[in-house]
Amino acid sequence: AVYQKYHDKGLEVVGVSCDADDDGLNTFAKDNDMPWVQLREASQSTTDNWNPIAKQLGVMSIPRMFLIDQKGIVRDVTRDVTADQVQKLLDAPAKTTTAAGATPTTQPAK
Repeated sequence: AVYQKYHDKGLEVVGVSCDADDDGLNTFAKDNDMPWVQLREASQSTTDNWNPIAKQLGVMSIPRMFLIDQKGIVRDVTRDVTADQVQKLLDAPAKTTTAAGATPTTQPAK
């Protein structure tokens, strides 16, 4: 519901999959109405399904949501994103501070 409500206002979502295969990811995304891009690496397998991007960002459990502002600054890292968080992010001018629990950075997310 958050994606549908805020996508036209600038919200973008990118999924980073930790699924072992494409079929599992595609089925999950379809069954859970996830129309956004899902990233999955060919190197992921049943023996090592953790996405290299998730490893690089230190993601230890899923789901993990990174709220990134329009300048690419990480604003919050959370397990569940609320409509209120998204509205505040879209309404606020970009700053160089981060929300509690986020990894402080002034560099755009990669």
